[in-house]
Amino acid sequence: MQRVRRLQFKTIEGHTVERDLAAVFLSADGYTGGDNVVVAEPGDLEVLGAHSLESLGLAVDPVQKKLVPLVVALGLSAREK
Repeated sequence: MQRVRRLQFKTIEGHTVERDLAAVFLSADGYTGGDNVVVAEPGDLEVLGAHSLESLGLAVDPVQKKLVPLVVALGLSAREK
């Protein structure tokens, strides 16, 4: 893991903390992708955020409580004929 910089974050309780940001490859349920992640320190909760899930092409199905493949929007428009 290569740490690329240190950033400030506001916690849910309203505290400001500094954490390292690192470029990583991650894997979940057989899907692999690259992302920038916040490096947790002792006492921090570990979570996989929406940005990381989207980089894997996954979404959370809250009913079945599992990860499911996501259809990713490219933002392309069809060519006019």
